[in-house]
Amino acid sequence: MLLAADTELIISNLRGDVLELIAVFKTNPSIPAGEFGLKLRCSDDGKEYTEVAFEPRERKLKVDRTFSGEGNGGTCEAYLANAADGLVRLHLFLDRSSVELFANGGEKTMTNRIYPKADSLGIKVFTRVCEAELESLEVWDLNLKR
Repeated sequence: MLLAADTELIISNLRGDVLELIAVFKTNPSIPAGEFGLKLRCSDDGKEYTEVAFEPRERKLKVDRTFSGEGNGGTCEAYLANAADGLVRLHLFLDRSSVELFANGGEKTMTNRIYPKADSLGIKVFTRVCEAELESLEVWDLNLKR
């Protein structure tokens, strides 16, 4: 799926607070600026979310918890090496109070605590300034009811 510059797209049939996601983006390091990624645990009004973003030109990966709900916010950053196939693979485990990210098969990992409201369940893909191609998005609901 090709995402135009400055796009935010709700994945309408996807909501949850205990999920495993694998998003694969095709990158272009020659773009002058911009970033793309996912917004997790989004509120319906758009005021609450946790953002996982990648800047192709700088090869910078970040998890931004500024709008993740109660508790401390902040941003974690790491740099990814260029993948031979030009893809960025984001493997995420999401639960009610944490986000775990494994980028490019575990080349970089990040774990963050989040405290969103119980009804902040939306998932979005986004771009800023640049366009991006979401090659695939796989999602599994891990909420096991006993």
